[in-house]
Amino acid sequence: MDNVNICGTVTGNQLTVTVNGNGSVTGGGIDCPSVVCSTLGTGSVTLTAVPAPGFVLTGWSGGGCSGTAATCTVSLASGNQAVTATFGPASQPVTVNVPAGVGFTLNGTSYTGSQTVNLAPGTYTLSTTTPQSLGAGIQAVFVSWSDLGAIAHSVTVGSSAITITGTFKTQYQLTTAASPSNGGTVTPASGTFFDSGTVVNLTATPNSGFVFANWTGPVASAS
Repeated sequence: MDNVNICGTVTGNQLTVTVNGNGSVTGGGIDCPSVVCSTLGTGSVTLTAVPAPGFVLTGWSGGGCSGTAATCTVSLASGNQAVTATFGPASQPVTVNVPAGVGFTLNGTSYTGSQTVNLAPGTYTLSTTTPQSLGAGIQAVFVSWSDLGAIAHSVTVGSSAITITGTFKTQYQLTTAASPSNGGTVTPASGTFFDSGTVVNLTATPNSGFVFANWTGPVASAS
């Protein structure tokens, strides 16, 4: 947005207001950016920052003004003053949905479970790890992000809210053992993780001098 200075002959101290970004400033005869200069003698004026839709005041500077409050009072008692109001895009909510207990990192901050955070427009890194333990014998394995990004990728925040969902599959650990331990072997090896709902075929191989007797545990057939 271009700044416009319109100043005539002044008899008192002059207040100059500059607007950076999308917004305007009003107060005491000032209507920026269409008019950015006024004469107020030795009095004072309260300026009000008015952001454009989707923008916020990011800061005042000059003339004793600072911070991000909507108003600032400027005194012209000591001479001319120059004030700048800077506007920038408003922060937007970014929602990341993941299963309970699953962790991810956004903008360098680690989170667990689904979260909504407010971020200013820009580019940020979203990442996760795989597999992740969800407790004894249970793990979550990354499948995909809904925005089709890699397991670690850049997310661009613009002028509207965004939602990204991470899909993970649950795996369970299979524990097997031979009894007695020197009686034979069982495959697959104990400790292997399998997708939820997977039917696993077990094979018992007796050592010399032993024969297979039966299975125990949640098997389809004990024999």
